[in-house]
Amino acid sequence: MQLIMALFYLPLVAARCRTVKFFKEEGVALQNHVIKTVTDSNPISCGWQCADTPLCFSMNVRRLPNGWVTCELNNSSKIADPRDLISRPGSHYYEPQEVEHCTAEQCVYKEGKNVISRWLLDGSDVDISLFNGARYEEDINSEKALYLDGLCAYATTPAVNFVTDSFTLASWVKLQSPVKDPSTIFGYWSDPYFLRFSAYIDNGLQFQLYNHKMKQRVLKFRAGTPKIDEWFHAAAVWNRDERKTYLYLNGQEIGSDKSNTIPKNFPAATCDIGLKRDSNDTTRGYLKNLMIVGAALTGEEISNMTDSNNEAMYGVWTGLNDITTEDLFHWPNGSQVTYERWSEGQPDNAHEYQNCVQMKVNDGTWDDESCGKRLPFLCEKKP
Repeated sequence: MQLIMALFYLPLVAARCRTVKFFKEEGVALQNHVIKTVTDSNPISCGWQCADTPLCFSMNVRRLPNGWVTCELNNSSKIADPRDLISRPGSHYYEPQEVEHCTAEQCVYKEGKNVISRWLLDGSDVDISLFNGARYEEDINSEKALYLDGLCAYATTPAVNFVTDSFTLASWVKLQSPVKDPSTIFGYWSDPYFLRFSAYIDNGLQFQLYNHKMKQRVLKFRAGTPKIDEWFHAAAVWNRDERKTYLYLNGQEIGSDKSNTIPKNFPAATCDIGLKRDSNDTTRGYLKNLMIVGAALTGEEISNMTDSNNEAMYGVWTGLNDITTEDLFHWPNGSQVTYERWSEGQPDNAHEYQNCVQMKVNDGTWDDESCGKRLPFLCEKKP
């Protein structure tokens, strides 16, 4: 039996944020602790799977005849359970070593993306203000969302300054007949700038940032054809390095436009949802899952936002769990809980399989969930 250090490093959140060195032991596997089995292209990809899976402390890897590998992710290690390490020809045991931790700020979102603001728009957001009949209700698909009647209703968020660097602005929208044109999704009005992300029925999504005193276009671009009375996902991306704006509809890029002007920050008291403030025109329809990310997301990342099975936007794993004994929560190092911040009615162990604790992105409260959810991790900050 030979111990060999694997010659690869895995950037789990970002290259500057956290890396893990894996050690490899050939011809052995850890039995009785497999929590998930996946098939992937190589051991490095398996390492990513382990990093994305709560309570994965080691993995068994075996190469298949087609060149791919099957990976068994373990909720233990040979250090914790040495008697369960058995001989298994053709299998290799991997265990992470020498973890370099990221900072809390860097680890807010998977792959280092910084979520500046996120509002579920389902009534749970504590910093949303409703005006003139704006309310939360379920549409015909029983999805609770912010509803605006197109008469005078709108909502506001606290001011968010995000335009000086690369960013992504995205939301789910369902415009209702008869449609108000334009229908503002998100925007702000200040002196001298205004920003507006809108939907036009005839000629698509529009993102614009404008100096209305100097009548100077900073960013302005329109593309695509959003549908009426159907949910669609709208996203606008500003890539500062490329000086380019991209628009996405339902995860697909629908166009891009160059700009030679770099946006500047601005003083603003609030940002608007569903309101074109200069004319007081309001949107008619539903909105949910409004998000601002401090990075130019790729097309693949935006496509993941539109996947109902992608849960990474909803919360982060804390490491807290009651896998060993129901209702007796411990941290991964075995220490007891000295601080709690449960959401109302939690923990509830719904369906009797919720044993891992996530922290909700929108309000920071805790909720027990299935350990199989794919969520990013909340990293421990070094002193």
